[in-house]
Formats: sequence, C-alpha cells, structure tokens
Amino acid sequence: MKSRLLLLAAVFISVFIIGACNSTKNIHQSEKQGIDEAFQQDFDRTKDLSTGTLPRERLLLAMERQNELFAAQGANRAVPGIAWQERGPNNIGGRIRAVVVDKNDPTNRKVWVGGVGGGIWHTDDITAANPVWVKADDFLDNIAVNSMVQDPVTPNTMYAGTGEGYFNGGAQQGLGIFKSIDGGNSWTRLTSTANFLFVQELAFDKNGKLYASVRGNFTNERGIMRSADGGVSWTQVLSSNTTFASSSNRGCDIKISKDGDIYVSLGIFDNGGIYKSPAGPNAGNNNTWTNITPPNGGGVPASPSNEWARIRLAPSPSDNNVLYAVMQGGTAGPALYQNACRSIQQYDAGANTWTNRVVPQIIDQ
Repeated sequence: MKSRLLLLAAVFISVFIIGACNSTKNIHQSEKQGIDEAFQQDFDRTKDLSTGTLPRERLLLAMERQNELFAAQGANRAVPGIAWQERGPNNIGGRIRAVVVDKNDPTNRKVWVGGVGGGIWHTDDITAANPVWVKADDFLDNIAVNSMVQDPVTPNTMYAGTGEGYFNGGAQQGLGIFKSIDGGNSWTRLTSTANFLFVQELAFDKNGKLYASVRGNFTNERGIMRSADGGVSWTQVLSSNTTFASSSNRGCDIKISKDGDIYVSLGIFDNGGIYKSPAGPNAGNNNTWTNITPPNGGGVPASPSNEWARIRLAPSPSDNNVLYAVMQGGTAGPALYQNACRSIQQYDAGANTWTNRVVPQIIDQ
C-alpha cells in the first residue's frame, strides 16, 4: 500500500511539473505573439465579412448621415446652461507630420497641423504660453493626416493628404486627399484620390501645379502624382513605369528648391531613389527627371541603390544648388542600419556630386 501511494504521488508531481512547464511556455509564446494577435483581432473585429477588407470609405457615408440627423434636430440639439471644459487627454492629434503656417495671417501666428493619430487642428497663436488647438471637424478626427499644403496664390485653398504609409504598428490607411476652399473651415474629399491610400507629401511647384507622393495598394503603387486643375484629375509623372525610377513605386518625399527645381524620393523600405526635374515650364513632366541617387560612397550611379530607404529631402533656402538627404538603411544594408538613420548627404547640383555628412549618434539611432 505504501509503495502504491508513493507511486501515485510521484505521478501527480510529474503531471503538475509538466503542466506548469507547459503553462510557462504558453505564457512566453503568448507574449511573443501578443502584438500580432492584437492587430489581427482589431482587423477581424472591424473588417467587412463579405470583402475581407476594412471599409474605411464608409466613414464618409456615416458623416453624411450624421449631418442629416443634426440638420433635422436643429436647435433642439443644444443643451442650455451647460458649459464644457476639457480635462484631458490633450494629445488626441497624436504624432504630428504636417505643419503649415497660415499665409492668411500676416502675423504668422496661426498654424495648422495634421496628426497621424487623427485630425486637422489649428491654433490662432502658436506663440502663446498655452496654445489653444481647435479641430477642423468631428469626421477628420478618425483619419490619419500625414501631409498638408496651402495654395501659394490662393491661400484660402488648402489640401490635406491622409494615410501614413510607413507600415509602423500605428499606421492607418487613409481616404485620399481632402480640400478646403474657405481657409480650413470645411473640408471635402477629392473623389479623384479615392485610391490614394497613403499620401506621404504634398507640394506646389513654381507653375502652380500640385504634386502628391502616394502609396496605393500593393498591386497599384502610385509614385508621384500631379494635378493641374485643383485635384479634379491626376497624372502619374514618376514611377517604375516612367523613364527614370527606382524599383519601388512607393512615393516618399517631394521638395521644391527656391528657384523651382523639383526633387522627389521613392521607396519606403529599400530600393530607394532620388530624382530631379529642373525648373521651367516643363518642370515635373515625365521626360524631365534625372536619377541622382547617391551610392554608399558618394557620386551618382546609373541606377538606384537598394541600400537606401525612407529618404527625406531638404533643399537649402539660401543656395539653389544644395540639397540635403537623410536616409534610412534598406534591407540590403547592414542589419544595424536597416531601421536607423544610416546616412546624411549633401548634394551639389552644379557639380552633380554628393558629400557624406556626419550622422549624429542617437540612442537607438
């Protein structure tokens, strides 16, 4: 009897230890899969079961229905005698990728920003100790605003590009480009941009044409798009389907030099390239682009390097021949630099050469 009890005890202890080990293993596996499962859960919870996609475009229908209900309610929707005061949180806009100093304000104090966490916001006095931020409307709160630009000739006309195409954990798909013709008081979507899922940058050239750096879906990446009619229609002026391009069609950045040269970059992860179209009446046309992508060591190659990704550009405001480029390492580069600032370079347009600049040491790059 004693030996039988000892055997049963040994079996019980063994089962307990194995169960505990399996539980610990499952906990570790759960921790490793937590982020992926959270994203998958959110997707499964909000997707359209018939199409398997997120129906973000239905936000427009919801907004229209909301406006109809508000109009029907009229004055009855106001509650007398109640005053609301914000108590927080006050960072609803999230990360800011778009900033515009309003040309309609001669004091340069009114500023517009777009938040990739959602919304278009403005303050009438950016110099105030505690600037008061006002959102454009309730609808745009739900959309990632990644880029903004104001018409240099007609400043009451403004454009906002939606969707953040860097594929980070919080990136949201957009609904194209929104336009305001009343100085930002109201915004409507340009239906011509319904397939512009991620608008990385917006810019006007010296000829008054509007450019958009765009990521579409995986089968129809957009590259650099241009409109000459206020966003009614668009033409693709640079992509892998045009004369010069990187092997990526994903539009990244657009910048205009002080004299009107157009610089753009393509590529989000790797195969990134930098392209230039000289100033003049034909600036930005398909046949005017030159590939000026720097290789790892400097100079100008015949084709883009897959060493570069997520290239951001900055023309010098004082010297039309100078352009700066900040580049993340692509997947072909060393692992240390694949998600880091790998290179800062300066371009001399007169000599058509690049010079390496020192990359400051940053924690985690």
